[in-house]
Amino acid sequence: GITQSQCQSQGCCWSPVSPNPDNLPYCFHSNPIVEGYQVVSQSTTATGASLNLTVLDAQNQQQYGTPITNLAVQVDYVSSSTLHVKISDASSDRWEVPEWLIPRPNTTTSSPDYDFTYTSSPFGFAVTRKSDNSVIFNTTVPRTGTWNGLQFKDQFLSISTQLDSNSNLYGLQESTQSAGFKLTQKTYTLWNHDTP
Repeated sequence: GITQSQCQSQGCCWSPVSPNPDNLPYCFHSNPIVEGYQVVSQSTTATGASLNLTVLDAQNQQQYGTPITNLAVQVDYVSSSTLHVKISDASSDRWEVPEWLIPRPNTTTSSPDYDFTYTSSPFGFAVTRKSDNSVIFNTTVPRTGTWNGLQFKDQFLSISTQLDSNSNLYGLQESTQSAGFKLTQKTYTLWNHDTP
């Protein structure tokens, strides 16, 4: 084992866990907070909005590979109750789930029941229900910098969010689960498989 003073003298974090049935380590390395991306341009489209992002502090984001430098964000107001947000590599085509596999509506609305807002730097977005001002989905990085911004790499994608603990999340990773993902104190690992 290691003591708290030995741990912290090596520049590590010390966080005792009690009870600790899984035997989690008290001493661990901290990763620097990743700011993610910033908005460099925005335009209104016939179906919603288009944003162009560029990476912030790429040197601080080398874990799990080099970040993609430029991203495109397409926001489509599909219906009064459905929003589609697509984040993709702005410079290169990448494999995507074919639309014939999971058909997407080819509709739009000019009067959605929600608001889409975003922060420019670091980039994050929120979806808020208009009727009761409830935040439905929020990736905006807190000013305290306690979590990471968007990370987009060749083989690693990460997006942090704040949601109500009683929520269900639908459509993540093109999931077709009818009940969505239950947002309890549970970690979901989302795997992708590529055909060689």
